[in-house]
Amino acid sequence: MLARSTGTPAAVALATVDELPAIAQNLPDAEYVASRVAAHRAIRGFAGDRGTIEVHRRPNRAPIAHLLNGDSSRRRVALSLTHRDGRAAAIAAPAGSRIGIDLEHAEAIDPARERFFLTERERRSAGGMTAAVLWTLKEAAWKALRLGSSVGFHELELEIDSSGDVRGVQCRGMSWRAVTALACPWPGYVLATVQLGYGR
Repeated sequence: MLARSTGTPAAVALATVDELPAIAQNLPDAEYVASRVAAHRAIRGFAGDRGTIEVHRRPNRAPIAHLLNGDSSRRRVALSLTHRDGRAAAIAAPAGSRIGIDLEHAEAIDPARERFFLTERERRSAGGMTAAVLWTLKEAAWKALRLGSSVGFHELELEIDSSGDVRGVQCRGMSWRAVTALACPWPGYVLATVQLGYGR
């Protein structure tokens, strides 16, 4: 479990296409199905075993998730998904939480491409972080803010301190505190989560 800077709990869960029933493993969207398995696990991770989970897909946007209670009340859940190469992960937290998650192959991002997605300040303060780590952190922050194609990648900036930790995120004059986590859930892959809180 991760803790947001505001103290709100969040949970991260993993899944793979190999876990799906054989008939589902060959579906064109099998990775997305695996990410829904991870979503259910993540929601259970912070909300417990009560209630029914609903996850609704939205093209090119974060899914909408609800927890339905026995009294027919519905509680919105913040959810972010990622999937790649038959692997999937999700982060879930109470409604209103700004959370994002991203999974990348550790060798997928050529360091020469950093100038296309990192600002000059990010490149100077990145220290020993690899291009893949920086990419996944930035993608997770992008998802946490639910940014769209109208925002340029250089408009979003990670605030990296002298120890190499991401302490905040800036975009178009706004700032958020950040709690980030990095993991290697499978050999050769990096997973980043970003949880944002308002203000400084």
